[in-house]
Amino acid sequence: MQKCKKITVGEFRQNLPEYANLTKYKGECFIITRNGKDVGAFISMDDLERLLRLDTEQAGKVIEENSGEMDCLAITMSNGL
Repeated sequence: MQKCKKITVGEFRQNLPEYANLTKYKGECFIITRNGKDVGAFISMDDLERLLRLDTEQAGKVIEENSGEMDCLAITMSNGL
């Protein structure tokens, strides 16, 4: 997996079309920062779909492995994915 480049919110706003093209056509990803802290990420739709599929598959495994052992199970996707 490639390393994502860090950019500020301001850079992201000013250069959104460029970042969209780099993400879509070259598969690059970007970590968006504000005041030196990571606040978000810009990734391709392919990468997002892979992440969502992975999260769903892992959730299914947790349910299978623990069925009958719990009264209830809550599954959340981290960082709003």
